[in-house]
Amino acid sequence: MKKVLSNLFFVMAAAVFGFNSFVRVENGMFTLDGKPFRFVGSNCYYLHYKGNRMIDSVLESAKNMGITVLRVWGFLDGEKWCREKKTYMHPFPGIFGVPEGLKGVQDGFERLDYVVKKAGELGIKLIIVLTNNWDDFGGMSQYVKWFEGTHHDDFYRNEEIKGEYKKYVAYLINRVNTYTGVAYKDDPTIMAWELANEPRCETDKTGNTLLEWVREMSAYVKSLDSNHLVAVGDEGFFNGYKGFSPYAGEAAWTYNGWSGVDWKRLLLLETVDFGTFHLYPSHWGVSLENYAQWGAKWIEDHVKLAKSLGKPVVLEEYGIPKSANMKRAVVYELWNDLFYKLGGDGAMFWMLAGVGEGTDRDKDGYYPDYDGFRIVDDGSEEVSVLKRYARLFATGEGVEGNEVHFLTPDGSEIKERSPVQFVVFERSSRLTKLSFLVDDELFGSPVGTGYGVFRVMVGPSAIEKGEHVLKVIAEFEDGTVAKAQIRVKVN
Repeated sequence: MKKVLSNLFFVMAAAVFGFNSFVRVENGMFTLDGKPFRFVGSNCYYLHYKGNRMIDSVLESAKNMGITVLRVWGFLDGEKWCREKKTYMHPFPGIFGVPEGLKGVQDGFERLDYVVKKAGELGIKLIIVLTNNWDDFGGMSQYVKWFEGTHHDDFYRNEEIKGEYKKYVAYLINRVNTYTGVAYKDDPTIMAWELANEPRCETDKTGNTLLEWVREMSAYVKSLDSNHLVAVGDEGFFNGYKGFSPYAGEAAWTYNGWSGVDWKRLLLLETVDFGTFHLYPSHWGVSLENYAQWGAKWIEDHVKLAKSLGKPVVLEEYGIPKSANMKRAVVYELWNDLFYKLGGDGAMFWMLAGVGEGTDRDKDGYYPDYDGFRIVDDGSEEVSVLKRYARLFATGEGVEGNEVHFLTPDGSEIKERSPVQFVVFERSSRLTKLSFLVDDELFGSPVGTGYGVFRVMVGPSAIEKGEHVLKVIAEFEDGTVAKAQIRVKVN
């Protein structure tokens, strides 16, 4: 009877989803039901160990914002992490789920089942990550400890470790969802499997070790599951390619192979369906005044290289910390605008959160902003920008007209000679004239620094101390005029 019910669930699910509803890659782009599929997406790392209310909140927020792809963790490696989260997935080698006889804890696979079911109901695709480069939630270091390795990078070389990883991957891919009766490998709600979150192999800067591991594991996943796409989940680091260099020479290590990643060769693997790259200028050593332009160059380099290789490309993590003295909504607009114009396939910000519970609840009732990058569906400027671009990626509509916005936040304090920055968006016609005013008087000439970003040096040696109103007037070839203003205090 149980098998009959399972088959019935599968038939019902197939009727709802349709067998053509898997995301595919055709002619270098994603397709869904035979149509091009471009998207704004996000990430959420905590769904597989939380209750239904918190899961529902994130997924329903995604639906409301127009987010159609969510990247989630599909692992809890090691008894320590399982015990901490009171949720068991991979506590010991060869043990998947709750160990026999253990009471009062959750089965993490059941929680993931619910995430998949709920996402399917809302029409949201999932990218599921299989382990972590970092120690959070166990990851590669836990595998190394289990098999008495001596270095993080043994994860890529040790045959016992690779065998255990394969066992876990096989268990998850072949799992039958307890809510839908559909095996994960047959469920079109899942868009792709990712081999790891941000894998690096710093002991082999040629990139060969990571390349061979990805070759082996991507082929293994494909041997188990012919329905779903496979990606690496890496940060997109380059390995000394001719003609590629960072904006202003900053964070050069991301271009020179220091991390042991060779993005181009990974993307050339037949069993890797699309490229991923991440973007965190604040973490990678880029100066604040170059965040926007450095990120724009990083985006341009990745999209152009991926397109030259005939593969889709996803900016699957990006962020500016909320604490940065910069209007991150404007940076997000710049990055999404450029990525879309260049033909990028999916832009996924870090990270979407929803309501919180217990100790994971801030004063406003949301999951706390632990890393400073959190976005919640609260009507903020960032959310407004992301909604506009979600519509643009999905329909080709929703972002129009020439605009100008200050990158420097309203109310900023200016010390010494400081750069005041703003961004001009040329959408319907070319920029013909820029005017920068201090208290309605023309002041200096803005200097373009690339990607529509302009800079004017302002400080006590240039204008009097005290509060001032700064304005930008941008005039365009089609006769339109865009304006922006902020108040600053020169000290």
